[in-house]
Formats: sequence, C-alpha cells, structure tokens
Amino acid sequence: MTKPAVYADQQIPYFWRIGSLDDPAPTLEAHRLDPGGTGYLRYAALRPGEKRSLEHPWPVSVDMAEFVLPGRR
Repeated sequence: MTKPAVYADQQIPYFWRIGSLDDPAPTLEAHRLDPGGTGYLRYAALRPGEKRSLEHPWPVSVDMAEFVLPGRR
C-alpha cells in the first residue's frame, strides 16, 4: 500500500509531496482528500521559481526558491 492510500484510509485531509531534494529544483504538490474519502486530488503544484499562497492545511506562503539544499543556491 502506498502512503497516500494509507493516509486516505485514515481520513487525513491534506498532504504535500516535495520532489527529491537531490534534484537541484524540487517541486511541491499539494493534495486534499476527495469528497468520497477514498483518494486524493491535487489542488496545487509549484515548480521551481514559483511563489504562491496556499490555504490548506493552513495559510502559508511558499517560495520554491527556498526549497534547495545549502550550497546549491
């Protein structure tokens, strides 16, 4: 079973997935539990260089330029 399936089974309402930090420019995908509670829907995807405000699971401003390992800036 994959983690998202386990999360859905436990009714966890939101999760974020960040691409590999080995990648010099990782991405972020934000997911929310679908209304039926059986899987997840992607509600946001941020690519390298993007900055965006997200409302869930809490209001936050995400700047993807900050998602890099030290020494790679």
